Amino acid sequence: MIDKVSVAECSLCGSCVSACPTGAISYTKKHLGFSYPQIDLKKCVDCGKCEQACPLLNCPEYKKPMNSYEAKHKQSEIRKQSSSGGVFSALAQAVFECQGLVVGAAFQSDWSVKHICIESIEDLPELRGSKYVQSETRDCFLQIKKELESGRMVLFSGCPCQCAALNAFLGKGVAGKLFLVDFICHGMLSQTLFFEYLKDLEEKNKSKIKEFSFRDKTYGWIDSGPKVVFENGREKCWPLYEDLYMQGYFQALCMKEACYSCIYKNFHSGSDLTLGDFWGGEVLDPEFYEKDGVSIVSIQTEAGQSLLRKAEKNLILKDMGLEVLTKYNQGLYKPFGPNARREQYLRLASEKGELDALKQMTRLSTGEQIKRVYHTFHRKMRYYLKKRGKNGK
Repeated sequence: MIDKVSVAECSLCGSCVSACPTGAISYTKKHLGFSYPQIDLKKCVDCGKCEQACPLLNCPEYKKPMNSYEAKHKQSEIRKQSSSGGVFSALAQAVFECQGLVVGAAFQSDWSVKHICIESIEDLPELRGSKYVQSETRDCFLQIKKELESGRMVLFSGCPCQCAALNAFLGKGVAGKLFLVDFICHGMLSQTLFFEYLKDLEEKNKSKIKEFSFRDKTYGWIDSGPKVVFENGREKCWPLYEDLYMQGYFQALCMKEACYSCIYKNFHSGSDLTLGDFWGGEVLDPEFYEKDGVSIVSIQTEAGQSLLRKAEKNLILKDMGLEVLTKYNQGLYKPFGPNARREQYLRLASEKGELDALKQMTRLSTGEQIKRVYHTFHRKMRYYLKKRGKNGK
C-alpha cells in the first residue's frame, strides 16, 4: 500500500488517488497546512496499483539534456502575459494546431489552484503565469489517460514531481502522443497559507479580490511581482522581493516537506522539455535580453525536440550551453534545503497560524525598511515617468 511513503517524502502528486480502483485513498491527513493521502482500510483491496503509480517508488531514470536554448516568443504581448519568455504559449499553440489537449495549473473561482485540461487557444490565459501554490492534479490524470488511449496529442505542464507522477501513473503501455514539460521549481507552498495571505490582502484593502497574478510585468520582467485588482476598483502591484508570501518561498521557510529533498531535479522527472527564467540574461547575453522576459529551454528527448520544432515559428531561439543558462538557476540541479529557522517558523505557525508566523519571521530591521522604501519609491517613479512619456504629457 501507499503508506510506505512518509509525509516527508510524499510530493502530493495525486497519482495514487487516481490509480485506486475502489476510492480507498483520499486527501484527509493534515500536516503543516497541506493535505496528504490517507487509506481507508475498509475499502482497500490491496491491489498494489497505488504503489505502481507512485513516482517515489517508480522514479524515472535520468535523461541527459540533448540541447539547450535561450528563447522568447515573437509577440511582445504574449511575453508580457507570461512568467518569462512565453515559450509555453508557443508549445501549447503547436499542440492545439494538431487538435491536441493542453493541461496545466489554473486558479479556480475560490483561488485554489488545480490542473485543468483546455482545448483551445482562447483558454490559454488561464494556464499562463506562475502559481506558487500546491496544485491538485488527481482529477486530470484519468482524463489524460483516456485522451491518449484515443490517440490524441496531450501536452502536460507541471512541477518535476508532477511530470514524474504522470509518467508512473500511465506506465509504458499507453498509446498516444504525450509531451511532458516541467519547469525549474524551488518548491511549493500550501493552499492554506495562500488563503490566509489573500484574506489578509482583502482585509487591508477592505474589498474582495477580483483578479490576482503572481508575476505581473508592470515594472518589467526583473521587477515582476504580484498584481491585485479589488472589487472596489483599487489596483496594486509590487515586486516579488517585497511580497510577504514570496519571502516564505525565497527563504525556504514554508514549502512542503518533500521539496527540501526533491529527487526529481537534475533531469530525473522523465520530462521531454524543461523551461525556466533566464535569470542573468541581461548580463550574459544583453543583445538577446528582452525586458518582457527571456526563457531557457532544455530538451531531454526526441519528442521534446520535435515539439519545439513545431513551435519554432512563433519563437526566437538561440543555442546556448546549459551551464550558461543555469548559472543563476541552481534550482534546476538541486533542491533548496530548509531554512535554518524553519523549526522556529513551524512552532510559531502552530501557535499563531502560518501567515502570522511568516510575518514575524520576515520582519525587517529599520535599515532594511528604509532600503525597501527607497527602492519602492524609485520603482514607482520609473513607472510614472514611463507612463507619462507614453501619454505624451
